[in-house]
Amino acid sequence: MTTDAVAGLNYQYYETARQETLPELSAMRPKTRGVCALPELARLERLVGAAMRYEGFFVAATDGRYEFHLASNGPSRMTLAGQRVIDTAEPYRPAEGRGAVWLYKGVQPVIIEYFVNQGKPFPDLSVVPPDMPRRKVQAADFLRKAATPPH
Repeated sequence: MTTDAVAGLNYQYYETARQETLPELSAMRPKTRGVCALPELARLERLVGAAMRYEGFFVAATDGRYEFHLASNGPSRMTLAGQRVIDTAEPYRPAEGRGAVWLYKGVQPVIIEYFVNQGKPFPDLSVVPPDMPRRKVQAADFLRKAATPPH
């Protein structure tokens, strides 16, 4: 990672037909894009067939095992440092996925995806850092690449 990192995450918002599984968002064209501090669903324009994809970097404060908990009312997944850490498949009721990964101190690429089929979304992402209690992720946990100015 170079020194062109700034606070926040890049997000893409998608709309699609209602379905049972989380679509492969990387193969789709987003309806909108932007920047946010945390993975949240405040930017959803509808509550059926909507998805969010967040990309950036997770800041690991120390070497060690990090456990993540991702609760949502639709399918969701989290990829960190190139590893699929969480992949929940429950399409219509609340579910919490969890997974752990060993990270070295520094920044690691992260992708977080949510899909909303129906009802009010409530994504909740928390982390258990090495030798620490579980806590909600905070804005300081994420960085993104700064936008490259046009030439």
